[in-house]
Amino acid sequence: MDTIGPAMSRDISSLRSPRLLSRKAKLAALAIILFLFYAVGVSVRSNRGIRIVVENESGVTLRDANIVLEQGGPYLLGGIAAGKKKEIFIVPRNDSRVRASFTDQNGQTHSEIVAGYVEHGYCGNVTVRVLRNLSLRSRDESFALLNWKSWYGFL
Repeated sequence: MDTIGPAMSRDISSLRSPRLLSRKAKLAALAIILFLFYAVGVSVRSNRGIRIVVENESGVTLRDANIVLEQGGPYLLGGIAAGKKKEIFIVPRNDSRVRASFTDQNGQTHSEIVAGYVEHGYCGNVTVRVLRNLSLRSRDESFALLNWKSWYGFL
């Protein structure tokens, strides 16, 4: 007689139907995964340095546009058509100022300081707008040590 007792039948039935994760466990796992994705993005963005965006609102094409660290080399942007923008990430190695320069359609060079002080480890943003009169307006938010925008900070 092959009779299985009550204890054995429970053990066998638990092997046949695996327990699924509860809804709370799934949400907790998703939250952990999203947090790790965000944290990796903060680390990656913070290591890329300062994001500089040059927006050409002048109505003319800018030639030989550059971003120059006064204690470092130039970052070449090239030409920027009217209504367009270009961005670049710079990593300062020393304490420095950041200068933007370009040549207008008459061959005249324009140059202004757009970030008064940056240093190694900064990872914020600088937005430079070239206005109709070819003057520069900048918003300097370069002083961040961590970029909390994570992956969004690359857009």
